[in-house]
Amino acid sequence: MRSMIAGSALAATLLASSTAFAQQEGKDGVVREINRGIYMKSGIGATPYFQQNSAGGSLLSPVMTVDLSVGNDIVDKERLSMAVEAQLSQQLHDGPKEDVVGLEAPLVQGDVHVFAITATYEVSTYLTRRFGVGVRGGGGVSIIPLLMKDPYYSDQIVAQWGGARAAAHEGIQPTIRGGATIEYYTKLSHFSVGADIDALVVLGSLGFGISPTGYLKYTF
Repeated sequence: MRSMIAGSALAATLLASSTAFAQQEGKDGVVREINRGIYMKSGIGATPYFQQNSAGGSLLSPVMTVDLSVGNDIVDKERLSMAVEAQLSQQLHDGPKEDVVGLEAPLVQGDVHVFAITATYEVSTYLTRRFGVGVRGGGGVSIIPLLMKDPYYSDQIVAQWGGARAAAHEGIQPTIRGGATIEYYTKLSHFSVGADIDALVVLGSLGFGISPTGYLKYTF
């Protein structure tokens, strides 16, 4: 009886060990501590633009940027990865105060929402097994809609101040983005954290800006 119990315990131990190993073993037979592949990530930060109006004040004051991204690691090696990513972001800004609005300034509305849809290509190298740094670049489009009715904007804002309609509110704006990224793969399976530090150029309207965001990422 004792030998049967001992044998059962040994079999259960071996089975648990083999199951644990199988959970860690990748499709290529290599045991991995981190996951790469299709992922989603959510980031938060702020996006200051450096364009000024004719009175010398900032055209926009950053409040908050939030984004949601989906991507895929198309190259997965021990010290190198490459990924493609699509991103939807929303930026919130305050427009200039009345005392810094110049007569020739582009007249943006008081609260400015920037919606950007972009795609990037990323190349990262891993300084340690869990920590990587990389560069990324790409582009897309931005939309800065009027939050008021257009006749009111034209008659009460532009006409009253004697300035020009802001190009930012005139349809789709081509956008270029690129910068650096860092990532740390946590010991919580499938989760990693990091930061993207991108330069943004919204052509024809907002000009050059910097968009640092911290993110939480889940890899399936």
